[in-house]
Amino acid sequence: MRRALGGSRYAADIALGESAWVCYARSRQAHAMVEVDLSAALGAPGVIAAFDGPALGSAERSHPLREPCPPLVPAHPAMARPWLGSPRVRFEGEAVAVVVADTAAHAADAAALVGASYKSLPAVVDPELSLSDDVLVFEDAGTNTVASWPADDDPNFFAGCEVVVSQRILNQRVAHCALEPRAVAAEWNEEGLVEMHCSTQNPAALRSVLSFVLGVEEEAVRIVSVDMGGAFGSKINPYPEELLVAWLAREVGWPLRWCETRSETMVAGGHGRAQVQYVELGGSKDGRLSAYRLQVVQDCGAYPADAVTLPGLSRTMAPGPYEIPKVSFGAKAVLTNTAPVRAFRGSGRPEATAALERAVDLFAAEIGMSPLLLRQKNLIAAEKMPWTTPMGATYDGGDYRAALDRLVSASGYFSIREDQQLRRVERHVRQVGIGLALYCEVTNAVGGRERAEAWVNGPGRVAVSVGTAPSGQGHAYALAWLVAKELNLDISAIDVITGDTGLCPAGGGTFGSRSLQAAGPAAVDAARALLRLAAEEAGRVLEVDCESLEQRGTSYLDPRSDRAVLWEDLGSPGPLRTLATTSRSAPTFSFGAHLAVVEVDVETFEVALMRYVALDDAGRIIDPIRSEGQIHGAILQGVAQALWEELSYGPEGSAVETSFRDYLIPSASDVPLFETLRSETPTDRNILGVRGVGESGSIASSVAVQNAVIDALGVRHVDMPLRPERLWRAVGRDLVHP
Repeated sequence: MRRALGGSRYAADIALGESAWVCYARSRQAHAMVEVDLSAALGAPGVIAAFDGPALGSAERSHPLREPCPPLVPAHPAMARPWLGSPRVRFEGEAVAVVVADTAAHAADAAALVGASYKSLPAVVDPELSLSDDVLVFEDAGTNTVASWPADDDPNFFAGCEVVVSQRILNQRVAHCALEPRAVAAEWNEEGLVEMHCSTQNPAALRSVLSFVLGVEEEAVRIVSVDMGGAFGSKINPYPEELLVAWLAREVGWPLRWCETRSETMVAGGHGRAQVQYVELGGSKDGRLSAYRLQVVQDCGAYPADAVTLPGLSRTMAPGPYEIPKVSFGAKAVLTNTAPVRAFRGSGRPEATAALERAVDLFAAEIGMSPLLLRQKNLIAAEKMPWTTPMGATYDGGDYRAALDRLVSASGYFSIREDQQLRRVERHVRQVGIGLALYCEVTNAVGGRERAEAWVNGPGRVAVSVGTAPSGQGHAYALAWLVAKELNLDISAIDVITGDTGLCPAGGGTFGSRSLQAAGPAAVDAARALLRLAAEEAGRVLEVDCESLEQRGTSYLDPRSDRAVLWEDLGSPGPLRTLATTSRSAPTFSFGAHLAVVEVDVETFEVALMRYVALDDAGRIIDPIRSEGQIHGAILQGVAQALWEELSYGPEGSAVETSFRDYLIPSASDVPLFETLRSETPTDRNILGVRGVGESGSIASSVAVQNAVIDALGVRHVDMPLRPERLWRAVGRDLVHP
């Protein structure tokens, strides 16, 4: 409601004193040696300072910079990302210089005056070509491969299989498209403490990284992440541009602000997905699957970042919800002269699901079996839970067959098949297709501990702080409900504080569908500790056994004497406050079944999504309305990838889609109302019985639509996005039925 009424405060709204502004000048080439000329920029109106890469590294700096980030993943030391891409740039849009000026307009004007002369170098933009190392992104590294996972290359891997299908699949590069681009405000005080307001999903981690690069203790850094207009994984880990603002604020002695433009976000703000996949699925002619091999080439972009970890998540979920005895996974993560790839909603799990669910449909077509029946035959049975997969993951329970059966019944699956057959016989111009996609996804994959603290926050109020940083999901309501329930208070009496390391200096952040199952138990523990502390303190003040007291809201009453004490009057020297509590959380596995129904015009090859039915099981649901909202939003992102969204590069590394003018974001009018089925199978891996739900809708939605379009046209395979020209070419190439 606060957001709807315009009461939100985003990082771009924060002005720390009389702030100056930062603007970056960016490369116009993908791979080149660049010589920067700052003279015109330094002479522009309002300019306070300007730096290129060599200037930042000057020994004359009063506060030398360390490496921009401790390595997020193991990588060759030569692949470290510099603060600014000068004297060498490795992707179009990389910052080559930075300008500080008194106003945002002056900073932008001065950045446009930064001169740059380029000596072009060969570029590689195709990850499969990058494997050959013919063109190196980092010559000193001697390779473009950042990490690898060896597959089982046994030539007899599929021995005993009567049928084996194979396919190359592209899971294309996409943009995160958070409504709020990256934004930072930073200020140093006289004591040498820095406060930085930043749109980040992971404040505690950002605090650690910033203290490292600035050379100060963590206690000297405060990160505040206020409201956030979306993130979807793009704001988990820091970028050089964000970290540099804090250093510049110290160097020039001004509070500084930076807000990137939409075009900057599109070319340099981190992209998602970007996998090339090779699937092989083997089994018997009667539909028993017995061997599956998935091999992946992961495009990391120009610098190792989140993308290096994505194949590991794809590996974990490679078998999906199926009982396949033999599963092999192999991958190579490689560099290209493109923008770095970051985690994107689902982070490796939608990619694994897309590969497997396409392979299942291919296998069904090969043996002439219904894709529904093939899935029913191979799902892990509920009575076999908990189930340990060939990849070593242990699923914590669920009835996958019941979920599929509910979906089939609710959607009227067989009636749609009858309509499809009738249209094919009549050679109708609008053909119907049905796409099924089942999934199992690891949520809270990192597990670990989460921190919470609770205290009396004034008359009749209690506050709880947690180390997560929601990016629009509405976690505050669920956490407030849990705390209020433990304290026997109305939910309106609870203040939830997130995203502020001054009030919660440790925490795992918000990503990977972890927040409620990690922060929820910690908040409950903190509330229980506060309730015990309040009772003990009240008993001490009233000089009675605390077990005999009656709670009346935020007070305790001694029924024998009618004496009472308010919580806000307890505690010394300050308000009643718990010690920080931490709760250990374990990974859980959400699951579901999705169905898409499309119509494809076989003359124009336009696709219309007619229905979308989804069953997602995320364990116990604490906040049904917001959980439903998360599922709807995630489904839409998957549908968008299937039908419209793609970031592409020319052969020399020039970005093609650089704004919303040429990158289509669907609106509500482009899709039908999604039909969702509630299912709750509580887990035993946390005290709340909850699993993650924030990414569930995105795990299967892209491939459900892809399967539906392929089914409508009767072709073997078409890569996403399923644009008319691509469909037209596929029909001309391998039409299966008229």
